[in-house]
Amino acid sequence: MNFGGYAMRTLLIAAACLCVVTLSRGFAQDAQSASNAATAAAVQVNNDSYDFLSVNRILMWLANNGASSHNPITNGSGLHWPGESGVGIVFQDGLIWGGTVEGLIYIGGSTYRQGLQAGNIAPDGWPADPNDPRHRIYHLRNMGRAAFSRLDSAQQARMRSDFMEWPDSIGAPFVDVDANGLYEPDFDAWLDDEDASDHPFFAGEEIMWFVSNDLDYSRTTRLYGSAPLGVELHTFAWA
Repeated sequence: MNFGGYAMRTLLIAAACLCVVTLSRGFAQDAQSASNAATAAAVQVNNDSYDFLSVNRILMWLANNGASSHNPITNGSGLHWPGESGVGIVFQDGLIWGGTVEGLIYIGGSTYRQGLQAGNIAPDGWPADPNDPRHRIYHLRNMGRAAFSRLDSAQQARMRSDFMEWPDSIGAPFVDVDANGLYEPDFDAWLDDEDASDHPFFAGEEIMWFVSNDLDYSRTTRLYGSAPLGVELHTFAWA
């Protein structure tokens, strides 16, 4: 399995039964990142996307702004178990981090307010365009051609595009079948034989992956009154 060519200086992996979250932070760029975020926040259009896992008797909503286990349609519980029961067991949750840098306290993440936006952090410390379609939620199911043929046309189109455009260059994990270090997918070959082509790493039957960052100054200050820390968050969820 290849976790992409994206180098991270500091790595923290928090694992639960459904979700792996990876945080990356460039310490040398803290001051510049916070300054960049304050400038960029006024002009950015945020791509807040929500989606849900719904296989293996679980239903769970996630969003690339940090929201988790909350249904944006009903404004109610977004984690149901069993999934088909409609019984909510979590109303909303999220990941929170905090620490001190040179005596200053920084707090970020998501609770009932979200301190994240879509996209990665570029090497120069600026946030990537959160409205770039590349920073959407990628959502796939591990299936063969027969199951794929039963999907409607919109589902088929999304499966194909998310598979072919899987963002390995910014950290999305994939299986490098030919071991050449590159993500070279062939969707139709994979439908017939998963070992015939590079493909996203399927930790479960259904997966979602997206990247977020905390460099929107207005969001972090609204969350807990803190300036951005310069955190890039990779979320990989499965069921």
